[in-house]
Amino acid sequence: MRKYLKIFKLQLVNQIVSYSIFKGDAILLIVSDTFGLIFSVIFFKALYNNIDSIGSWNYESTLLLVGIANFADSFYRLLFEKNVRRISAFVRKGTLDYALIKPIDVQFFLSIGRFKFQTLSSLLFSILVILHAMKLLQLTINVFNVIVFIILLITGVSLRYIFSLYSSIISFYTTRVSAFYSLQMEIFKYAEYPFDVFRGLIERIFFTFIFPIVIIANAPAIVIIQNRNYWVILSVFISVVHFYLSRILLFASINKYQSAGG
Repeated sequence: MRKYLKIFKLQLVNQIVSYSIFKGDAILLIVSDTFGLIFSVIFFKALYNNIDSIGSWNYESTLLLVGIANFADSFYRLLFEKNVRRISAFVRKGTLDYALIKPIDVQFFLSIGRFKFQTLSSLLFSILVILHAMKLLQLTINVFNVIVFIILLITGVSLRYIFSLYSSIISFYTTRVSAFYSLQMEIFKYAEYPFDVFRGLIERIFFTFIFPIVIIANAPAIVIIQNRNYWVILSVFISVVHFYLSRILLFASINKYQSAGG
């Protein structure tokens, strides 16, 4: 574990130095990255000016949902997005060999190393939105809620990473993976929509277990607002199952990989 933490630290420092060289570009990226969250807040504010609620979700609870969804998405993009997206390039160019000969876990090597620091702004803004929503909802913060909230955020970020990894694994079988990656990115935008939007049984099963976008933000919000603590167990179970499934698929695909040397 110490070895992996040391590698993570070294790569983090290298990326910070790289960003400091191009300060102008970094500022523009920060501004553009934050706009997505601001747009979501404005959109739902405009929506709730015309309706009172969506099922059991009012504006305040949906605002909490938006904050959580964007926090999980920003955290995923900060740590994993650049790394997962370059897997297809490794496979296409044959440079995956470089990762395979490293004396560390290949999934760890492929998943970390490059950071998207411009997401820090949206990450911090998401925290402000969450705190503001909790104040509007008059929710009390205690140790149990904090622990549960952290666990559910970890499962949400993990699922964002896992499904991006799924789309990158496709690159072992076809080089045209950008469409698959864009598709899963588009679907996960709906993570900030209230659970009551998914009314049908089939839709709820699909978006909870198969493509679990409701686990990303709805699960933490439901536990905090409605005290349905069974969502914690459900979220952890689903994220663990998908993690091991993605790991099995990754290593099965690596075994079929034709290296640069044949």
